[in-house]
Amino acid sequence: MDYCDTNKELSKNPLMKDWLRAASNGDKGAYDFLWRVWNWSQAFDDLIDGDYEEVSKNQQHGETAIKEFMAFIHMVSFNPFYLKHKEQLYSLLIQMAHRAIIGDEWENSDNQLKKDSAHIIRCGDLDVFAHVSYLTGGWEHMRKMAEYRNYDNPNATTNAQDKGESNSNVRNIIREGEI
Repeated sequence: MDYCDTNKELSKNPLMKDWLRAASNGDKGAYDFLWRVWNWSQAFDDLIDGDYEEVSKNQQHGETAIKEFMAFIHMVSFNPFYLKHKEQLYSLLIQMAHRAIIGDEWENSDNQLKKDSAHIIRCGDLDVFAHVSYLTGGWEHMRKMAEYRNYDNPNATTNAQDKGESNSNVRNIIREGEI
């Protein structure tokens, strides 16, 4: 089981797999890349924050983190989509890590503007997702996928949710490409 398949992670982002499938635009390598980045980033964020749920009662805390790290290393070593676009994606992964650090620093700042902006700064993964959308479907697909950029804001919703749709209906809308 991957880290983001746990009940806790699924409850925080129930539509994430659907968003990643839509962003990857039918490219399995792109989806696998996005899913590994998502699992790696969430597992390590929770490990750093101390907000960690075991994937299995039979696994030790460290084993789950190491498993996600090794899956990520495997992906960047062998995933054909990543290897084809590594010059573009590597720099985004560096920025994603850097933004996570800055976001945590800003969240603990005495400056209210920094505190208020921390959750936005922290989400460098959104740039990765947008660029993968661009690589798999061009400008129009990336623009269409901009809707998922609000997933990490607890007060934001998709256009479909704004119209009163349930998560299951939003999932169908994503799958049908109506976002």
